[in-house]
Amino acid sequence: VNPNLHTATIVAVVNQIVRSVRHGVTNRREYIAA
Repeated sequence: VNPNLHTATIVAVVNQIVRSVRHGVTNRREYIAA
């Protein structure tokens, strides 16, 4: 198992979660503003 590949996979998953959370927060703000 390549540890670098494993780390890259974890980073990619974390980045995806962060994007989803930020996107959700943005949608909530727009909903409240509207």
